[in-house]
Amino acid sequence: MPSDTWPEFLKLLTCGGYVAAAVLPLIVVSVAQCRKLREPLVPRVRPWPVPWSGLDVSLLIAVVVMMPPVVGEMLGQASFFEKIYGQDFTTTPLTTLRESSSASVAGGAAANEVHQQLALRLTVKGLWAGLFAFPFQVGVIILLRTALYPTWRSLPSRPSRTLPARIALASFAWVLLTPAVFLVHFVANALSLELGSSPDDHPLTRIATGGWRLDRVLFVLQACVTAPLMEEWICRGILLPWTTRQSHRTWTVLIAAIAIAGLVGSTAENAVNRFGSAVFLTLILAAWGLLAQLPRGPRGQVRRRRWGGVVASAAIFAALHSSVWPSPVPLFVFALGLGWLALATRGILASVVVHGLFNLISVLYVLGAAG
Repeated sequence: MPSDTWPEFLKLLTCGGYVAAAVLPLIVVSVAQCRKLREPLVPRVRPWPVPWSGLDVSLLIAVVVMMPPVVGEMLGQASFFEKIYGQDFTTTPLTTLRESSSASVAGGAAANEVHQQLALRLTVKGLWAGLFAFPFQVGVIILLRTALYPTWRSLPSRPSRTLPARIALASFAWVLLTPAVFLVHFVANALSLELGSSPDDHPLTRIATGGWRLDRVLFVLQACVTAPLMEEWICRGILLPWTTRQSHRTWTVLIAAIAIAGLVGSTAENAVNRFGSAVFLTLILAAWGLLAQLPRGPRGQVRRRRWGGVVASAAIFAALHSSVWPSPVPLFVFALGLGWLALATRGILASVVVHGLFNLISVLYVLGAAG
């Protein structure tokens, strides 16, 4: 998400208006279809039984997360990027630095240009790696599920009846969640500035200013299609229902999220950006610990397990985005809403739609800033 103050807020508001204009007819049609089918818009939250173990979840997340870097390395070894962008894709930044006539220029403007070019190319490589890795990630999930639990079947559903309700619910959730998340984002940015830390720019914003048109197409595909699908499948489709089965799993996942946040954010240049995500998630862990001390009856225990799964999956989601501070703070709030959607509908369709629409605002903002 973009950072900074009032002008950025107005640009985001404009981009959000464009998306809302497209969503409004979808809401009208979906709600009308729900009434026709007499399908409730908000379903009753029910148990979401899944058979997989913690080892299965850990193995799957590790494989899915590590696959894009491995695929990116394979593409590099096959000279894929040189074939697409030309031989100067890897040589131009270094040549620019060597050919600088002034040492002071080489140490200043030229060196900064080299840094920007290398950063852009790393981002481009990441986009291609994510695109090629996506079908393999999907295949691994399906393969493990089929191999480990061949007799397990998800809860029965009636897609022809429930689809309009899911789309309508997702649209309403997007309308409610988006302003709240962006508000938290701007507040977190302001607090970071007060602490003497400039918010990080997302690496994908480099595509808007320095990338090719093909790179922008990859950017849109990743932000609005592959990332929402894969992140929701992992965080809400696999991790969330597993966590809700037993209370202690919430603690395990929260502690793992803190460790992931510390690892992902370790490359930041200043202390606030480096440790901010881990500290934030530690506060979430402490807050959940205090809530867990409140007395609850049998129904309260069930609700606490469910919300524990929502909080834990949101923490993992935030931790995976810890490389860009303070994004984990608003994204945690966003993921709470996505978790409730997944839990209420016992599926990820609604959360994927909300996630994709939310990212579309940032895509329009970034591409609009470039244009």
